[in-house]
Amino acid sequence: MPHYVAFRRHFERQNPVKYRLGRVKVDRQPPKGHQRGWDAFILRIEVQDNSKEGVFGLPMLEIEVAVPETLGPDAVEALAGQGIPAKVYALHRIAGEKLRAYLTSLPAYRPKMQGGDREFRVKDLHDNARILRALPVSDARFWNDAGHEFLLACQSRLVDCRGLESFMEN
Repeated sequence: MPHYVAFRRHFERQNPVKYRLGRVKVDRQPPKGHQRGWDAFILRIEVQDNSKEGVFGLPMLEIEVAVPETLGPDAVEALAGQGIPAKVYALHRIAGEKLRAYLTSLPAYRPKMQGGDREFRVKDLHDNARILRALPVSDARFWNDAGHEFLLACQSRLVDCRGLESFMEN
């Protein structure tokens, strides 16, 4: 038995796999499907830490898989955090999408979207205010790119956002 324990310890030191996939649960959002076909999914992924055998209860990873949307040519960029590469939305894409989300939460717009009452998306407005502090309106290139992403986000969600005429009846 001591040889087995020594072998196991040696193997654990050599094993680069630190985590193991546990259960994966997929929940449709909304559960019965979206009236406009904007179905999304929430993936809940259980990860087990191989270095802590017998430890359960690590928080599940949650990934929201949203409706596919049209993106501008520079809407996705590479980011390396701690040497690990990832593709993320560019800040101008985020600003444009947050403007679209805020627009469609306004009470005057909800009936046009055949949507029920819901709270303002104040968080989206707050996020854009924070972006404005870092990138003022005088940064025309950034805000033109954000405006382009806003229009693409609207088109992808079948949202009419041409301007003031968007709020006129019929």
